[in-house]
Amino acid sequence: MKIYVITKGIYDDYCICGATADEVKAEEIRELFNEEDDEAYIETFDDNTGLENGLLWRVTSIENSKPYAKKFCLGGELRERVQVNEYGGSYALVRAETKEKAIEKAREMLKQYREENNE
Repeated sequence: MKIYVITKGIYDDYCICGATADEVKAEEIRELFNEEDDEAYIETFDDNTGLENGLLWRVTSIENSKPYAKKFCLGGELRERVQVNEYGGSYALVRAETKEKAIEKAREMLKQYREENNE
């Protein structure tokens, strides 16, 4: 199913005028908010939360005693991965139900990365 979000403005003036699952209704709402010098738009999204495999978390300071995990808003098809920089710092994007599970998974992924790359 598609969701149609009617928006207008940019940056600080950006706002959502309405949302509907009906494309015809979305066009009607867009016309209500449309102005000659301030056009309204319809943005289309799939009704898919991307939560089928858990929330997406960005975990940093993985090897520290107190790693930091924060919910990451980009969902969809973003793949899980570990990234290690030239100084040895690392972060991971993982899907998990809880912060604790995200940290555990990130540590496992980093361990596997280090083994595969002889680090």
